[in-house]
Amino acid sequence: MIVKFEDIADDLVEWVYERSGGSPLKGVNILPFCDEHGMDLEATFGLLSYCMSRSLLADDYRSLAAPTANLTAEGIDRTEARRKRRTDPKLRVMAARTGLLNWLWLCKQNGMHMPVVSDFAQTPQAAFEGDRFRPEEIDRAAEYLHEAGLITGVSVAQARGPVRAETTKEGDYCAEQHGGDVSEYEQRGKAVLASRLVANAGDDSAAPEIIKILFLSANPEDTDQLRLDEEARAIDEALRQSEHRDRFDLRSHWAVRIGDLQRLLLRYRPDIVHFSGHGSSYSEILLQDDQGRSFPIAPDALSGLFSLLSKNVRCVVLNACYSERQAAGIAASVDCVVGMSDEVTDEAAILFAGAFYGALGAGETVQRAFHFGCNQVALYGLAGSGIPQLVGAADPSTVLFAR
Repeated sequence: MIVKFEDIADDLVEWVYERSGGSPLKGVNILPFCDEHGMDLEATFGLLSYCMSRSLLADDYRSLAAPTANLTAEGIDRTEARRKRRTDPKLRVMAARTGLLNWLWLCKQNGMHMPVVSDFAQTPQAAFEGDRFRPEEIDRAAEYLHEAGLITGVSVAQARGPVRAETTKEGDYCAEQHGGDVSEYEQRGKAVLASRLVANAGDDSAAPEIIKILFLSANPEDTDQLRLDEEARAIDEALRQSEHRDRFDLRSHWAVRIGDLQRLLLRYRPDIVHFSGHGSSYSEILLQDDQGRSFPIAPDALSGLFSLLSKNVRCVVLNACYSERQAAGIAASVDCVVGMSDEVTDEAAILFAGAFYGALGAGETVQRAFHFGCNQVALYGLAGSGIPQLVGAADPSTVLFAR
């Protein structure tokens, strides 16, 4: 194992501090520390020399039998300052965000798609001043980065942040131009925004509305497994590659339970709601109960919920089998609603969704986006291009999300 001296120098100095009681007059054998880090005798003396060259340690009590180190005044000051920083909650929060963002950026450069966020805990970056981040700190960091638009990913109701994630275009910029320092990046963003506000004073077109899309999915354990992750990825890629990609903000939540539905809709207040999952032959979409089993939602109950959200929600896509009846009920209060008149295959659902959102991102109306989605299914030679149905309270040929 290759160990970089600069990565563990502070850890060694603090280790000597603890075993000497903070006294510069006591020599400490550092072999046990270096053994823990897989270092041989040559590397051990190399690490000691590195710390001595930076005036952090001395070898006033050197021994022929073992590499021995004692503290310097600078080493004592550095360790005590480090311990003080370690207990500062604000610094820990910022360090967790920076560490997680840089790790996700590195994963992306290495070709890893949507790594598991909790795996970050096992990496060298998952520590602040030698103290490992707790799982809840990593989860909160992921939530913040997601809310800030620096990462995108797969969310579940049981976690605050995405459980799988990767950096967005802005996240890449933050990592590459600001070393992943989210605070520095945000300060730069505020300065740019302020200059734009001054430059565009009185210009109402200068700040286009961000269209929020909420992707909700459920695959209860007592149902067939669907390729919901591929559908989410198809939507994300279609939007990213579209002309108006900066206008759309996609948020995803997985394994949605009945108790999560209202909370998520109120939390995000989306413009577009996309449901991906199972539907029953009774025109009921299936969410999950607290045990992960199917929980059917009656059409009247779902349409009643969206009638309460009609000020925000302008489009609903029910990409689930037999959802046409539910779509018709929701259409009484929502501009545009897509439902399925029959069973729909995984592949057809993925193709329809990708083409539909790609067209919206290209500046097409909902009606034309719908036709692009149906045509994509037909282009691939699949049956079912006539299964999707478009209804709504408004004329879909006039509903446009980006131009």
